[in-house]
Amino acid sequence: ERIVTSKGVLKFELMNLDKALQGLFLYDAGDLIDGLITQHAKGELNLESLLNMVYLFGIAVDLNGVGSRTMTEFSAIAINPNITLLQLKDVCTVVHDEYRLTLKEFDTRYDRIIFKLEKKNKLRELHSRLFRYILRSETELRLFMDAIDLLEQKVSGMIKDGDNLLPREVSDENLQIFHLHNAYGLTYEMLLQITGIYGGKANSLVCAFLSGLSVPEAFFIPPLWIKEHASEIEFFYEALSHNVTILEEHIGESKFGNKENPLLISVRSGAAVSFPVAMITIPFLGINDDIAKAIARSTGNEWFAYDAYRRFLEAYAMHVFNMDFEVFDTIIDTRKEKLGIQYKDQLSDKEMWKLAMSYKRAIIEAGYRDELKKALNDPHYAFLQAALSVIDSWFSSEAIIQRKMKGITDDWGTGVIVQRMVFGNFRNYEPKNKEKNSATAVLFSIDQVTRDKMVSGEYYPNAYGDDVVAGRVGVKSSSGLKNYFSLDVCDKITRGVERLHNTRRFPQEVEVTVEKGKVWWLQSRNMHLIGLDKYRPFLDAKEPIARGHGMSGDTFIGKVIFNIEDAIDAKKEADLQGLDGVILVTREGDLPKDVTVEQIDNINAFISTHGGITTHLAQVAILNNSSAILGVNNLEVLAKKNYAVIGRHTIRKGDILSMDAHPLRGLIYLGIKTRAEDIIQKLSSKVIRSGA
Repeated sequence: ERIVTSKGVLKFELMNLDKALQGLFLYDAGDLIDGLITQHAKGELNLESLLNMVYLFGIAVDLNGVGSRTMTEFSAIAINPNITLLQLKDVCTVVHDEYRLTLKEFDTRYDRIIFKLEKKNKLRELHSRLFRYILRSETELRLFMDAIDLLEQKVSGMIKDGDNLLPREVSDENLQIFHLHNAYGLTYEMLLQITGIYGGKANSLVCAFLSGLSVPEAFFIPPLWIKEHASEIEFFYEALSHNVTILEEHIGESKFGNKENPLLISVRSGAAVSFPVAMITIPFLGINDDIAKAIARSTGNEWFAYDAYRRFLEAYAMHVFNMDFEVFDTIIDTRKEKLGIQYKDQLSDKEMWKLAMSYKRAIIEAGYRDELKKALNDPHYAFLQAALSVIDSWFSSEAIIQRKMKGITDDWGTGVIVQRMVFGNFRNYEPKNKEKNSATAVLFSIDQVTRDKMVSGEYYPNAYGDDVVAGRVGVKSSSGLKNYFSLDVCDKITRGVERLHNTRRFPQEVEVTVEKGKVWWLQSRNMHLIGLDKYRPFLDAKEPIARGHGMSGDTFIGKVIFNIEDAIDAKKEADLQGLDGVILVTREGDLPKDVTVEQIDNINAFISTHGGITTHLAQVAILNNSSAILGVNNLEVLAKKNYAVIGRHTIRKGDILSMDAHPLRGLIYLGIKTRAEDIIQKLSSKVIRSGA
């Protein structure tokens, strides 16, 4: 009757019903949490019941939209039958971190709103304060965090008693290889399990795919499947080949290893917890001399074909043969210097072919002639070796270091993501035609400084994704996208980034590839936000010797080193001199491969010639609360000789530099600069000494 008479009345009644049900839920849930706390105090708490409670509260938080989606996905891991206690402890840590970041992000935005308010806008101020109160009060989010706290206490006690494996039967659900095109058949509960089973990167691809964005075809191999079968090499080989065939059938055009219509794929790592720098990607699998030649012929783009080939050779040699990146970096630098050019995209088609052949020759000269020949003649064999290398990257020194720094258990392992290649390095011979341009970009859904919701970040034309995040190229600000791409492409990028931000309910870092005007979405994850609340400006900073991209919210005064093995001794000297710590000056936008936990613990700041705000090194600096200034253009580093040249200044090992690494500054100064707190500390010391 009410539906017929008045939609307004019906809406009012439904709102009252929703409010009443929510009140009942909170009342009952609060009593339930109190009961669980009492059981825990008496030693009678049932872990299985608590895990189910965490899972259900996580869903309530998600449906109410008050926390990030990541919180709910990690709470869903609690009911995974194959999880260990150490992994459960990590789940609690991640959820706590997400909760803290959610509150901090909300506070930052509303502090800025209140600051700008005039007296007549007091209502908006009251609204913002009310929302803060709601976030922290006895809502689903607060009850959820109470349950997480209780779980952490219970699990920590069990681990202390020497337990790790949960008393459950192993589930076959975690042993299935999953193809992205099947994501439409997943239920809500199944979607929440993707991170726990296949990893965060796989989950981001599923999220983008279901959001209606263009994602290249892919399949995911879960860590548990790998633990069960990776040692069965023949079975593993057959499983990879079988699933590539499924991928080919879904694509319906190209074939892996086929010269006439080749399918090129990438093999990437994918753990539940993100580890910038540590894990690896091997791109352009399926290419060899004949296929590169066929691609050049069919596309009319020889530059692209041999850029793809030399990238495969480099990645395969580095990760399968364990060759040093410097071998290939030296080859390309020598070639550019000989030709008098600064950037690789200035190479002619013929020069790019020569570069690829030089890479191949370097691998053969390093002693890998037979292994390389086998990989090029049998792409399925190369695929197997690439996948095994990705799995092994979980045990790399970089990955171990990051797990120890984050307190993450080794139990997770990494999955393998196999995906059709899309080509940001497809060179456009008609640059004025914006519809045909290609590029790779890493974009943020908010501004790091203002926290305004807007697309920011970096891109580079005619490049592959790893160029930007590894800091190998002089990236361009995303503000220049409109000058390089059509308005339609820019609009698709902007709307896609916004969509992922809204879906994940947290600021996102997004990797995008544009191939001849077609936008492809390759990854997204929660942004690592720079803390700007403890900035201490220099009082006497007038003449910087260089500038770059600042990547911390503070200033830093430290002792310079150029080689990571000098970190420990330099840190002792810096402490004796009362400095903030040690600055590693490097060419790369990545950490060295052979870094140790002790070394990285003794490095507090980074300055690099390459890279920008989206590089791996930038993310490492933010995660470790280190300072960084990246992409310093007039910096030339000669690490083997222990010195660098910045403009007309020579910096040697042991020299002292002052860094203003605020994102709006990124300034480098010679010697020690003064901060207000430094003066206060000196005055305090004098007072104490005079009193003594």
